[in-house]
Amino acid sequence: MRYKNKLINAVYRIDVDEVRTLVDDCQFSDIAKDISLLSSQFPLYYITLCHKEALAETYVDSCMPRVVELRQRCDKMMKLWKNVYKRMDEEIEYNRYCNYFLCASQDSTFEEAYWCEESEVQNGEARQIDLDLALAVKKFDFKKAERLLLDGANKDLIIDGESLYDMIEGELSFLCSCEVQLLGHELDKNKVVTSREIGDLIGWAAYVKMYKLLSLLRE
Repeated sequence: MRYKNKLINAVYRIDVDEVRTLVDDCQFSDIAKDISLLSSQFPLYYITLCHKEALAETYVDSCMPRVVELRQRCDKMMKLWKNVYKRMDEEIEYNRYCNYFLCASQDSTFEEAYWCEESEVQNGEARQIDLDLALAVKKFDFKKAERLLLDGANKDLIIDGESLYDMIEGELSFLCSCEVQLLGHELDKNKVVTSREIGDLIGWAAYVKMYKLLSLLRE
């Protein structure tokens, strides 16, 4: 198995001990900057950041012992990264990877994001602040979404028969089902991690973060 694939696999599996043995290789620095599986730069430690975000959610009781174990491994991995990287950005711009999960691009219009005109929502009676929130949520623009929510935007706006909150919750349920293998048992050490799996992980983390934002301000 090539060094690059072995390293990405170990990080994806949250195998701290194996990653520790691999970081001293002369090939590490280039892969550390970008795993080169996606169209936008994706540093190696972003895999850990995604896991940390995704695993922060509360899951069904049967999964929680495994989730707690993986959280602890993520914490150890983050300590390792802080010793390896001189500078780390701990906030991922999830929208940069919109080609890899269900997410509107940053320059999308409302019509492009939802396949309908703003005037069609609630028979044209929807408030502009609510429509702006809907677009921010679809783009995973967390700062704008939080600002609009604090200003009184409605997270339960119905678009095509579904509220924003339910839209996020439904897709999150699907993404969690894609990650059953990670939560259920150890992954194959010889598996080559693909862009699809990294994309699912990015989506999982992004949807957990948006779900938590909408849930927090829903209370």
